[in-house]
Amino acid sequence: MCAFNYVISSYFIERGFEERLSGSAYIVEPMAVLYASDVKSIKTFDSDKISSIENKIELYRNRLKLNVLSIIFPAGPAQTGFITIMPDRVDYSSISRPEFNEALKTKILTVSKNYRAENRDMMKYAYLPVENSAGETIAVIETGIDLNHFLPLQIAVLISALLFIGLSASSGLILRRLLERTIIKPVIELSRNTTLVAAGDLEHLININSNNEIGDLATNFNKMTQNLRDSFDKIESSNKNLMNQLLTDSLTNMPNRKKFMDDLAVSENPVVIIFNIDSFQEINDFYGTEAGDMILKELANRLRFMNLGISYRLYKMHADEYTLLIERTAGLNELDHWGILLSEEVMERPFIYKDTEIYITVSLGIGISQQSLSAGIGSAIEIGREALRNADMALKRAKVSRKKYVVYQEYMEIAKEYENNIQWTKKLKSAIKDDRIVPYFQPILNNLTGKIEKYECLMRMIDENGKIIAPLNFLNTAKKARLYRYLTKMILEKSFEFFKDKNYEFSLNISLEDIMDEKTVGYIYDLINASKGSASRAVFELLETENVENYAEVIEFIKEVKQSGCKIAIDDFGTGYSNFSHLIHMQIDYIKIDASLIKNINKDLNSQVITRTIASFARELGLKTISEYVHSKEVFDKCLEIGIDYSQGYYLGEPKEHLVEI
Repeated sequence: MCAFNYVISSYFIERGFEERLSGSAYIVEPMAVLYASDVKSIKTFDSDKISSIENKIELYRNRLKLNVLSIIFPAGPAQTGFITIMPDRVDYSSISRPEFNEALKTKILTVSKNYRAENRDMMKYAYLPVENSAGETIAVIETGIDLNHFLPLQIAVLISALLFIGLSASSGLILRRLLERTIIKPVIELSRNTTLVAAGDLEHLININSNNEIGDLATNFNKMTQNLRDSFDKIESSNKNLMNQLLTDSLTNMPNRKKFMDDLAVSENPVVIIFNIDSFQEINDFYGTEAGDMILKELANRLRFMNLGISYRLYKMHADEYTLLIERTAGLNELDHWGILLSEEVMERPFIYKDTEIYITVSLGIGISQQSLSAGIGSAIEIGREALRNADMALKRAKVSRKKYVVYQEYMEIAKEYENNIQWTKKLKSAIKDDRIVPYFQPILNNLTGKIEKYECLMRMIDENGKIIAPLNFLNTAKKARLYRYLTKMILEKSFEFFKDKNYEFSLNISLEDIMDEKTVGYIYDLINASKGSASRAVFELLETENVENYAEVIEFIKEVKQSGCKIAIDDFGTGYSNFSHLIHMQIDYIKIDASLIKNINKDLNSQVITRTIASFARELGLKTISEYVHSKEVFDKCLEIGIDYSQGYYLGEPKEHLVEI
């Protein structure tokens, strides 16, 4: 279906007018001839609509002085009509009802050609195709303008152009210089400085003395450049301050660990000396943190200005630790000399705080690398790290051996200790993951009845090869590696489960570390509540009681578990600073006498006297005693003679994965 929904453009007017007929849009423009070539559907076009189009055509012709040649349009079903519009008339005689055929096309073309022939000299034409929505050409537009109406205007424009050309020829040079001075050069200057600013150069300002818009632009550009310069200066200053804070210890205003690591990475054959204030926390606790801060700052000043006979750099590390970096090779004698000078410089003179003299001691670790840059072995970073690692290991050795300083040497094999710690940590994590932490049970004999009434649950680790490993090999590592809590939970859970249907008391070792750990204590309470049947037969053996400082938490734990029917024993009593007041404050049920008193009790009179005293004191308080490390019949007999209530040791039974009965 052919649709006349198209828009006709004109060279000489901005828009035409649209006449909507029976839902389709018919566009009529002045100076247009539409030649229909593919009309497949005809719509009615009555005389009222023709009159309306005529009025609009007249309006355009009078307003724009344009000539309309002719307009062709559909007139009705199976009919075709057209209107020929000349400059002075509208001819309706062409409207008819024949088929739209070649003859009608010829008539239309004849009318148009005749009109063009009569007015050829003063008419100009242009032809535009019109396509439907399918891209098919359905009409051709012929447009024209009557030059009679525009000739005076053309003459006026021509005269104006000639006058302008004449004036331009005489004033061109003056105009060019004026433009060059007021516009061209300032714009070039603006462009050049814009390029400089874009490249980061903020030092140049524009020098344009002009009161016009370009001058204002230059002034504003200079202000912008100055503001940028000020902003960048502030940013640079802020960055310097931040970098200084990043690399400086805030208390002593000395280079910090990060700065030390940066410098160490580019040092050649460095000597690293680390020293640490002994028991610095005690100084803070006794004198207060203000006194501690004063000592740290004063110590930094002493070290900064001491005379080692060499150049060095000083750094404040974390907490109460300092490091010296010496960039030169040194022999063992020279390293010893530096160690002595440093320790004496620190320890011989007291620190004065509020008229109070405070003496401190320090431990030093001195390390060098076994590699050498000069020999082409190792990079600067590797050599520096090795020197630091060796100094750190030497410091730890000095702490343990209570020496003023230690110079690291290969024979110390401290690195092997670190490697050993790492290996045991891996083994522990693997055992925890694979559930290879298990309880072994050692019998406890009632000396009066000769029957086994209790068992102690002792921790064991089964390695990947099935070997049984005692806690002596891994317990300290577990504590340092923060794994001890998991071991405790596994032993507690498995022991409660094992004894839930057995008529024996079973004892479990609980350290002060366990009692101070809220999560572990909470787990114990939950386990007791969930094991009502076996809770009354559980005995918690308290370890390390000589180190008790916070009695409140320990007593609270004892009170809580005893309310559920559990009992309390003090383990290893008679060693260290064992205090008889523990027996009163802690409301215990059993005293386990330490192996150091029992193992030679059959021939050591002092052990006999101490053990008799403990046993007698316990009886007066209504407490039961248990002797540990009963390894022979002679020792067992002596324990019976003294009156100890229970015995435990290899003579009576080794720890086993199952219960041992006598």
